[in-house]
Amino acid sequence: MGDSENADGHDFTITDVTALPTSENSLLDSPNTVGGFPDNQNDQTIDFGILQLAELGDFTWLDIDNNNLQGGSDDLPMAGVKVLLSGTDNLGRLVDTMLLTDANGAYLFGGLWPGTYCVTFDFSMVTAPAEIAEFAPLLEFVVANTGSNDGADSDADESTGKTGNYTLESGSSELTVDAGVRIPCLPPSDLEASMVMINTATLSWEVNNHP
Repeated sequence: MGDSENADGHDFTITDVTALPTSENSLLDSPNTVGGFPDNQNDQTIDFGILQLAELGDFTWLDIDNNNLQGGSDDLPMAGVKVLLSGTDNLGRLVDTMLLTDANGAYLFGGLWPGTYCVTFDFSMVTAPAEIAEFAPLLEFVVANTGSNDGADSDADESTGKTGNYTLESGSSELTVDAGVRIPCLPPSDLEASMVMINTATLSWEVNNHP
């Protein structure tokens, strides 16, 4: 292929305006100099690399059946959960970004460079189910890493709501980073004591965790 030939129709950086054949230098070439691109020499040190971006995400739910696992017939997806992604990519750049779960309780961070990341969940501002929203500040994380199915358990620490670290490589798709919460069993505020002793009182109530 001569200097100016290009089957794809793209322009070369240097064209041979004198139409000299291959292996002869055009008037615009500078043979034997750095950047001269002489026709009769080659440089096999010019490299490049490519990668596929990664993704991380999945699901948040209210654990109605209290088994620490998602997928129960009564379990409810949680919308409006604040999900914070933090970490460092493979170029050493700090990553700190946030999104909210959708109406199906799902979230997804796409377009991530390879690196090491963790997720922190915040249920204090959930918007749905509407019946649960008013209890949002009282929600508690379920026990993490229950069972052997990482796609069904909760990965958030019960105290902090933060997961462990996830190392993403080129093209990784980590879609098992979930968080479940429950409503604690709280007594109503207008209970009357059925028996009062000097230092104790007996209170009784019936709990129904269904919204």
